[in-house]
Amino acid sequence: MRLLVADDDSIYRMFLSRQLSKWGYEIVAACDGAGALAALEDRDGPSLAILDWRMPGRTASKCAAVCAPNSDGRYIYLLLLTARDTPEDLIAGMDAGADDYLTKPVDMAELRLRVRAGCRILEFEERSRQLFDDAPIAYHEANTSGVIVRVNRAECRLLGCDAGEILGRRIWDFVAPAQAEKGMAVFQAAVAASNQRMEDTEWEMCGRNGETLLVRLQQNQVRDSRGAVTGLRCTMLDITELRRQEDLLKRQAADLARSNAELEQFAYVASHDLQEPLRMVSGFTQLLAKRYAGKLDAKADQYIEFTVSGAKRMQQLIADLPGAFPRGNQRRRVSRRAAGGGHVRRSPESGPGHSG
Repeated sequence: MRLLVADDDSIYRMFLSRQLSKWGYEIVAACDGAGALAALEDRDGPSLAILDWRMPGRTASKCAAVCAPNSDGRYIYLLLLTARDTPEDLIAGMDAGADDYLTKPVDMAELRLRVRAGCRILEFEERSRQLFDDAPIAYHEANTSGVIVRVNRAECRLLGCDAGEILGRRIWDFVAPAQAEKGMAVFQAAVAASNQRMEDTEWEMCGRNGETLLVRLQQNQVRDSRGAVTGLRCTMLDITELRRQEDLLKRQAADLARSNAELEQFAYVASHDLQEPLRMVSGFTQLLAKRYAGKLDAKADQYIEFTVSGAKRMQQLIADLPGAFPRGNQRRRVSRRAAGGGHVRRSPESGPGHSG
């Protein structure tokens, strides 16, 4: 791991650098605040900095802002080095953004423990950064003004933009124009809310290529150690295809309901219209069976019996046809009442053409 040692005292700077090198750390040295700032701003610069609290050029407090997590998620652990172990200096240093401190003269065992603790925190921060960047769901962080200060690769892919095109812009800049004003109001309400997690909302988002996406946005407050809201951490789930499929299913369900209604109506009409000729067939067949039973040969009697039985089964099948639908029975009863209340009874004796 690369460490920065910044101290205007050359003897102390060399002493700390040599000792840390023995422990296996790669050392970058600076003799003033300007040199420390240049090293800290280097993307390939140190991960942990030991800065003298009072240095010419720029103080460590001015360098602390560079050590804070930046837009690409890089975080530098800041260890202040002070000769004055006074509450005022320590409070000022910690308020400026320092993570820990050492007082001169530095105890080597304490130095090693504090640097090792800082390295462990950096390892945890690196894992967290990787989880943020590699998360399969779109993810960004915005300050209380709505300016996006951190964004992961999934959100870049979702919006079709590079990180540089997203960082520094407000989240409602990507909302469809018709919803932009509402998006700003929702964001501000989330910042001012007393609860940390907001209800999910759905928004139309616009990417670089002008494509409109429907996303489900979840917003959670980010708070500092004092409990003050410093921004919002937001996830975005693309539900465009989900809504498209839901709309398709709704249309298909409506089409199916309409088709079922038409089929039910057809079944009712078919059942009603087929009953009359079938009753005639059944009536004449029963008349034949009654008048000519035993007067013909055995085969003829058997054929007549088959015909009567088949007609009865057909009547039952046609009568049951509307009942295959949810509202078939009810409609069938209504239809029969409208037709005069049930089937017309015909006497085989008087023939199919006469009512009984």
